[in-house]
Amino acid sequence: MNCNNTMKKDLAELYKILYNFSQSEASKSFLNKDLLKKLKYDPKDIENLLQDQNTANINKKVETKIRPEILNIKTEEEVYTYLEENIFMVFQNEIDEVEKNNILKKITAEEIKYLYQIVSSIKPPDKIKKLDMLYKLRSFYFNKKRAADLMKNLY
Repeated sequence: MNCNNTMKKDLAELYKILYNFSQSEASKSFLNKDLLKKLKYDPKDIENLLQDQNTANINKKVETKIRPEILNIKTEEEVYTYLEENIFMVFQNEIDEVEKNNILKKITAEEIKYLYQIVSSIKPPDKIKKLDMLYKLRSFYFNKKRAADLMKNLY
């Protein structure tokens, strides 16, 4: 994604340079007539077009990968409540593999990454698996409860 954005910026900049050069008298002796005919669009229009495409792609990704009910979650407590009610049952010993897979299909990796970022404020690695992220989230909440219990027993 980042490579595509860099490529688009480079192409827009290259077009801008060629367009500005094509407006000079010297360009007629250096550039092919067919190329000069193609340099008819304003560079700002090209940049706007590329920017509009980027915005549309970003909006499409967010819409398809993260459901609104997940996007409404904003705090650690809400993340815990959602995961406890819907997802953490995959860690129970009594559950079989088919049920476990059905539960995991209910949530996408992007949704788990979104929830992970709310809890840790650090983006998880791109190559991490859904189950590994869920283990990390479960571990976080388990350790948080454990630390609170230890603090309670200190006083």
